Amino acid sequence: MTTRLRASRSAQALRILPLVLRKPADYDGIMPEDGLSAANWREAVAKGEPIVVRNERSGAALECTCALSAKQTAVVLAGGLLNYIMSA
Repeated sequence: MTTRLRASRSAQALRILPLVLRKPADYDGIMPEDGLSAANWREAVAKGEPIVVRNERSGAALECTCALSAKQTAVVLAGGLLNYIMSA
């Protein structure tokens, strides 16, 4: 099962990352009204490491993976495709 979670809002823009919960049972603890944040997502994506998403209601830490190609990673870290193209 694939679950997409919204990354936290940054000063630049709202980013949507294709995150997959490592433990599918964690999905049951997420309510539609829950706020989810991932403070260090940028560093984790850059290093190809798991991303820890915090459920702001329950305080639960949810470990997620984000499988991106090298180009997709560069686009996300640039803040989107337009920024990536403009910086090339």
